[in-house]
Amino acid sequence: MASPSPFWEELVPALQTLSKTLKSNAKVGLFVCLAAYVPVHFELAFPFQLWLHGLFLIVVVIIGYFAPSVKFSGPIRFAYLEYSEYFIKISKLLQDWWVYAAVFLFLYPGTFYPALLPVLSLSFIAIAVVTWVYVYHEYHKQLLIITGQVAADVSRATLASSTARDFAGAASRYEKELFDAATVARRDSLLASAVRITDFFDCATRAWAALGEITVAVQKVTSKVEAIVDAAENVEDIDKPDEKPDAGDDEEGGGEGDGDEDEEEEESRTQMLARALREEAEKTLSKVGEVVGQVEAAQASVRLSKAAKDQDAKARQAADANAIAAASAVEEVKGKAAESDNASCKAAAAAEHIKGLAEQAVIVATNGEMAVARTLAGSVKSGAEEAWLESGKARQVTDEAHALLIKWLQTKVA
Repeated sequence: MASPSPFWEELVPALQTLSKTLKSNAKVGLFVCLAAYVPVHFELAFPFQLWLHGLFLIVVVIIGYFAPSVKFSGPIRFAYLEYSEYFIKISKLLQDWWVYAAVFLFLYPGTFYPALLPVLSLSFIAIAVVTWVYVYHEYHKQLLIITGQVAADVSRATLASSTARDFAGAASRYEKELFDAATVARRDSLLASAVRITDFFDCATRAWAALGEITVAVQKVTSKVEAIVDAAENVEDIDKPDEKPDAGDDEEGGGEGDGDEDEEEEESRTQMLARALREEAEKTLSKVGEVVGQVEAAQASVRLSKAAKDQDAKARQAADANAIAAASAVEEVKGKAAESDNASCKAAAAAEHIKGLAEQAVIVATNGEMAVARTLAGSVKSGAEEAWLESGKARQVTDEAHALLIKWLQTKVA
């Protein structure tokens, strides 16, 4: 058996869809015709004319079209988007029953028909009014919720941006303070590297050994002079020995007398020389003592010069160490300041971005599109959280920069 052609396979579903559409439209059209014809046919009073009620609704719709969104079009669109599912269910239910009831009432009017139709019309208007009040209340409540939420998030983001900017400014100040301190440390290092009077202390230091040798030599000379003085005193204190001539030697007495006189003169001359030598030796000893004192004073001065040179070398090393530590700290604080400034910029960008999103959320919510407004409000909240995270990062980085500054000040080499 041959399979049906694709044309018939596509035609049948199309006819079914068209039948459903025409069925619904035919019911609505028939209801509208009956609503306009029956009051005229039965000559109902003017206030009960359904066309008048419809005209009233049409006028309300036209006025609302030109009214502000928050007063009319916003709530209508809100009702359509939020409660369209319920309206569709009710309209389908009415489509299934209203036409049949209208046809029945048209064919069998009875005595109560003139009263029933106006009651239904007025009931419909009352239900519409109650529905409108409920929809407007819900619309206004959700609008206030979304508006308050985005306003709070914008305020949080603005505060986060301002706080991050303050932290970035503090980090920049820390960088400047440390940079100034590093400049001073570098200047001190350069000054310490320059030629000073203490640089000549090295010559005095080299003279220390020579002074020591001179001192030793002078001390030796002193000991020798003291020995000479002692020898001179010993020579001066020597007495002449007593000699007694024999009796048989009278003939030779005259010649020996002349020899004794010569010996006495020699001895007197020797004592005089010894005395002069002792006096000169004492003078020399005095001079040598003065030289020893001067040499010892020179040694003390050289000792002080050496201590000053050592202290100066230590100060130069400390200045170089301070300059190097300051330069390293400046590099670290500079990086922290850059991170803080970057976080501040991100927080400011997030705050500006969510301001635009907040405005869009308020506009969309005013137009009744609450689902879209909630999505935008969620984006605003996420942006505010991001701004706070960046603000916290800026604060953390700034605290780290401050800690680096304090650490450098505390560990500064004296």
